[in-house]
Amino acid sequence: EDTDGFRLGDDNYFIPKAYFLYDKLDNRNFPMSGFSISAKARAIWNLGEPVANEDQWTYNGDVEFLIYQPFGEKFSIGLEVMAGGFIGTSSFPFRYYLGSNNRNLMNNFKLFPSLKLGQASGDDLLMGEFTTRFHPVGNHFFTLGARAAHLGNAEGISTSVSRRWLGAARITYGFSSPLGPLELTYAPGNVCEEVYFNLGYWF
Repeated sequence: EDTDGFRLGDDNYFIPKAYFLYDKLDNRNFPMSGFSISAKARAIWNLGEPVANEDQWTYNGDVEFLIYQPFGEKFSIGLEVMAGGFIGTSSFPFRYYLGSNNRNLMNNFKLFPSLKLGQASGDDLLMGEFTTRFHPVGNHFFTLGARAAHLGNAEGISTSVSRRWLGAARITYGFSSPLGPLELTYAPGNVCEEVYFNLGYWF
């Protein structure tokens, strides 16, 4: 089956990948200070027969930067910036898919509170979020965030959300538990709104 020039089938890929991470955040789940830089680069070889206008080899890379600056012991502001794209035609499994508030997503699925998982997609991405975090006592954290993203779609592939500019706000209560972070988030956006409850690292 073809969808706008992509085949939805059992294609196989060979994907050499290089990865870089430098992490100086003070807390994995609710950082109040420090920064991190990560970058990925992939060469993607479709081992099957490419459809029309699809390259046999394509190349994808992205970089993310996150920083938190504390103001006193209980308040911090943060900034996250991410950019990525393709050289050559995009590869269907590795296009950028936005949605959910889970940071532990595979391939190029990226969190975007207010959207369902994978609800918006594109072949290049520029995204940023400004956050303020309050740590009143113990294991309790409150976070306010404003996120914006621009999704490119030069190839005109169908997507559930046709907007190229996306925006959302979020308010999150978090608790640092032995099982991992417990979070309750309300996120309204310019497409829809969602409420999330997260238990641990994956749920």
